[in-house]
Amino acid sequence: MPTTAQREEVYGGPEHGGFSGGLAYDEAEHGNLLPCPFCGSDELEVCNTHTPYYWVACECSAEIHGDYDPDRYRLDTEDEFRRVHETALQSAVDMWNKRV
Repeated sequence: MPTTAQREEVYGGPEHGGFSGGLAYDEAEHGNLLPCPFCGSDELEVCNTHTPYYWVACECSAEIHGDYDPDRYRLDTEDEFRRVHETALQSAVDMWNKRV
């Protein structure tokens, strides 16, 4: 079963130059993560660094990054933050599940 230590965190706002943070992986919303192709583990984590870049990592050090590259980092509204981060998180899940 995939795990995630990350919980939803949203920081900032217009008065701080935009929003940053991260969204939590939710299997029901984002889809099931396939087991690691190298070690077979299903102890996986969806990670990010408070930017709209997400990746899936396994305890064996295998990882794959999403292929979503937003054209800018300043996220002026919480709606824009959520839209960009949701797309980036889903990209990481999709890339993990499409790997060879």
